[in-house]
Amino acid sequence: MVLVEYPFQTRPWRVHKSQSIYMTWGSYVESVQMNMATGALPVHGGSGPKTTSIGFSTGEYLTGITVSNGLYLDAVSFITNKKTYGPFGLPKAGLSSFSFNLGAGSDDYRILRRAGKYIDALGIIVQ
Repeated sequence: MVLVEYPFQTRPWRVHKSQSIYMTWGSYVESVQMNMATGALPVHGGSGPKTTSIGFSTGEYLTGITVSNGLYLDAVSFITNKKTYGPFGLPKAGLSSFSFNLGAGSDDYRILRRAGKYIDALGIIVQ
């Protein structure tokens, strides 16, 4: 058996007026990428069998994130001032579930994530 170590990235992304979110997922959330007016932030995680791209409409902004997690990030939903996208991944019964509320009009926050093949940690710092 060969063990492969994946680097962990915990340096926060500074998110200001995100325009879209791209992710890959299957049984777990495998990668997440935020796209800003200034360009795309780095992709972290692996490549899953399903891809989703969420494009925000004019005046739409992220107000919260809901996650379900065990060893990895099993499912994630993104909540905007207009609708909820998701869940992406497969929520599993009996796992931890929690929400981050960014508040109305929050457009300056940082997203912390740690990823190997799958996303295994996600956090939000609201400025």
